[in-house]
Amino acid sequence: MISFLLVMLTATANATTFHGDGQRTGNFTAVDGKDLIWMQKLTSNFIESPIVATNSFVYVMTVPSMSPNNGELGIFKLYASNGTEVANLTGVFYGRTAPAISDGVVFVHAVNISNEQQSWLYALDENELSVRWAVVVNEYIDGWWHVDSHPLVYNNTVYILASTTGTLYAVDFEGNKRVVWDGDVVSYYTSPSAYNGKIFFAGNESGQHEFVVINESTGNVLWKYPVDGAIVGGIAIGEGFAFFTTTDSSGECKLYAVNLTDPENLSWNVALPGRNGVWRITPAVGNGYVVVGTKGDQGWTLDNNDSVLCYRVSDHELVWEFDRNDGLNGDVGGSPIIAGDYVFFTTNTEHGTLYAVYLENGSLAWSYDLKQWCMSSPFVWGGKLFVGADNGNVYAFGNFSLMWEGSVTLAPENVTISLKDGSQKEISGISALYALINASELGSFDVVVNSSTYGVYVESINGIASEGWCGWMYWVNYPEEDMPQVGADSYLLKDNDTLIWYYGCWPQTPADSEYVIKININILKPVEIKSLTVSDGERGGNATAWVNVSATTTDWYVVVVSGVSSEGEAIAGISTFRLNAGEELRVPVLIHIPQLAGTGRYNLYAGVYRFSEYPGNPIHIYGPVSCEVS
Repeated sequence: MISFLLVMLTATANATTFHGDGQRTGNFTAVDGKDLIWMQKLTSNFIESPIVATNSFVYVMTVPSMSPNNGELGIFKLYASNGTEVANLTGVFYGRTAPAISDGVVFVHAVNISNEQQSWLYALDENELSVRWAVVVNEYIDGWWHVDSHPLVYNNTVYILASTTGTLYAVDFEGNKRVVWDGDVVSYYTSPSAYNGKIFFAGNESGQHEFVVINESTGNVLWKYPVDGAIVGGIAIGEGFAFFTTTDSSGECKLYAVNLTDPENLSWNVALPGRNGVWRITPAVGNGYVVVGTKGDQGWTLDNNDSVLCYRVSDHELVWEFDRNDGLNGDVGGSPIIAGDYVFFTTNTEHGTLYAVYLENGSLAWSYDLKQWCMSSPFVWGGKLFVGADNGNVYAFGNFSLMWEGSVTLAPENVTISLKDGSQKEISGISALYALINASELGSFDVVVNSSTYGVYVESINGIASEGWCGWMYWVNYPEEDMPQVGADSYLLKDNDTLIWYYGCWPQTPADSEYVIKININILKPVEIKSLTVSDGERGGNATAWVNVSATTTDWYVVVVSGVSSEGEAIAGISTFRLNAGEELRVPVLIHIPQLAGTGRYNLYAGVYRFSEYPGNPIHIYGPVSCEVS
């Protein structure tokens, strides 16, 4: 019986609510891809709610930024495949809780825009996001940030916790509300969970905080488990335990694991680092582990107590800790999740980052700089990972349908390509078109380039040909930059650009394409300094510098050697020369030292320019080397 229970507790239900299921396990199916598939700008306000995705759609809530625009406050529905907006409902409510979707209805716990001192439970039509009904949850809230309790849908009933009164409500799908439990004030960050005919939630009776379990059908209390401090996050049910975090009046934090079959004898808890450091965090449970994030003692400033910790459920031993020494750059912003072999989480700092670490040992697999504060918890659906950020963006990560991926090295010089009709055309060697041709040679796929009255274009790749409004398109640094509006032969790439060629029907994006070629761009410098040596010199005389340079582009160049002493006095010299592509030259530069120049050590640098661009746009700077002036 116990083994059967454990199997059931680790199973992941339909992912239609915060942390993936009614058990709040945060345990999702594997997602291995780290490509940014799409990015959608929804609002000038913040996205701090966890994302929820189901039935090919993504649902996300917004909250006010420092300069709110109420027209963008509400809930949005997007296609999971490409981020295109399907519907929205704005101007009615806003919040940072996750929706719960069931039987064609979207349930949302949010702040009522008409009365921002109240929170309501809204039932929306899943297709149009129109309001079916709404009921009050909290009669009074002290700020919208006090609405963080996610609704729970279980057996055609919505359970929602009113933090200001400690009341657990049950609401049927017609909007009829009844009280299931009435206690004292609880944390507004905690949410109920459900499993096996039971509802699990945070309770408070006359200051004694406790973990409460009730019978779902009768509402009777089955048992209660007293804890030190308030439960300050969601309750994750898995591996035979209920996992949650607490903070007591002194700020001390704990992770509790309450055994569901023998809570008195088999439960355990561990102290967590930092003070007041686990608010809003729900543990993730799966594969024999429980993972929890913390924030440190210094507010938004990174310190040694910012961390993600993984414990083994069987013996509650700490398996690994990911902190600043491993690359963590701030407070853990949202609740971590487990997806296959990975743990995903975000940081809430100016350069909020999405991290993927290995579940087994906590080592970093990959990360992505969101360049924005992030309190949103990740969510996995349909082979993609979704997350929101305070810049109003929703991000989707996964795998492109790649025909080929690799790096090409290009030189800034003109090259000649062959067209379909046998003619030739000269284009730039750092153009998006030539990068594709270069990649085709590395990847052994065919590229046919044709011409029309509008210019040259890619007619086919590997036999997949343009037809009507469908054809081969390109995008540079997708999706963070706009699609280029010039021909691929005219677009000049930069070093470290990412070039994507994809087949689609206008206005499709790479997210919708079955054929994607991803090219990482390395640009050779037209001229590069290999070494620099400088002789010592005397006042009123000269020092001689020798600059070894090599070129990838035939042109006239200027090299300048200059620098300053510790007293800020400067000396300099200049030479002009011509180099052919592939040549290397040792260029002498005579550096005049004025009679009144200060003595001592000068730190000198060499810079090389195109003659036509001098003194602007230095191509390469090398140094420093020292020159002793006597």
